[in-house]
Amino acid sequence: MMIVRFKLNYHGFHLHVDSHISGNRLAVLGPSGAGKTSLLRTVAGLTYPEQATIEYRGQLWHGGSSKWAPHQRSIAYVFQEPRLFPHLTARDNLTFAGALDDRVVEALGLESVLQKLPRHLSGGQQQRLSIGRALISRRRLLLLDEPFTGLDATHRASIMQFIDQWCVEHDMDMLITTHHMHELMYFTDQFLVITGSGPCFQGTMSELINHERCLPFLVRMGIQNSVLGEVIRQTVDHMEIDVSGQTFHAPGHAKCGTRMHLRFRAEDVMLLKGASASLSAQNQIRATILSIHPVDQVVLLTLDAGQPIYAEITPRALQQLKLKVGDTVTCLIKSTVVRLDHSCGSVTD
Repeated sequence: MMIVRFKLNYHGFHLHVDSHISGNRLAVLGPSGAGKTSLLRTVAGLTYPEQATIEYRGQLWHGGSSKWAPHQRSIAYVFQEPRLFPHLTARDNLTFAGALDDRVVEALGLESVLQKLPRHLSGGQQQRLSIGRALISRRRLLLLDEPFTGLDATHRASIMQFIDQWCVEHDMDMLITTHHMHELMYFTDQFLVITGSGPCFQGTMSELINHERCLPFLVRMGIQNSVLGEVIRQTVDHMEIDVSGQTFHAPGHAKCGTRMHLRFRAEDVMLLKGASASLSAQNQIRATILSIHPVDQVVLLTLDAGQPIYAEITPRALQQLKLKVGDTVTCLIKSTVVRLDHSCGSVTD
């Protein structure tokens, strides 16, 4: 359990946060300049608002006469820019936080740079070193502020998987912010939206979509679907995955019985009244329309296919299909747009 409640007023910037975090992970969303980094800095004890209550696992870090210094809080912080000791080698930067762990070194691809100083490392290597130092510290709370900036797609995917596994194994909680929705959804389904003015909003994606002030930002950021499935059949080049009694097809290989999240963008979901076997889209999922939200130049539909699915269509398509709440439709989703995630911390029943 974590309680974060504070008001921050600084040179015309106003931020009001009142959040009770019951799970072990929370993703922080918001436009640039809304206060995401200020939130993380306040939790870390690097910013001291006049009015604040920061409580973590029964410890009052900030409130009343209690103001714990950053080093007294069990926190590991990965900043947007690497914060490394310039006079220490990569190895010594790592061991400053704790005992060297070969798993961390290997997973982050740091074997060949351990004897180098930070100034001789690329930006991506410096960021991986910062992540490694935070993990090796084995603190209770991991703060990640745009942690994957500068990492190529290959490194990013494998490092996200390793961070996820490491946090589960070592009971590390997480507060994370990035500008990429799929990265946030890889780690958690609990979100805090900071709009930059007025109150913050907290909940799952389906809960936040019902907040009018959140919805335009979520659509601009790119709403991602995340459904939980289980591999039921493996062929030479693709898998069949059961999702709430319906079958998804996706490229890749995994053992039957493997559970995973299937992620795809709302804008990649096409809608059809009825079903057709002649279409190229491999995934044809039957669903019922729960809600219809016009947002700017698009329309967001919430669908029930045993699990929530979101689709973005144009107002013209809505009119042509004559869609309304309660209608049954077929969701068309190409197998090539489906991202498969085997994340540990975000898989729930």
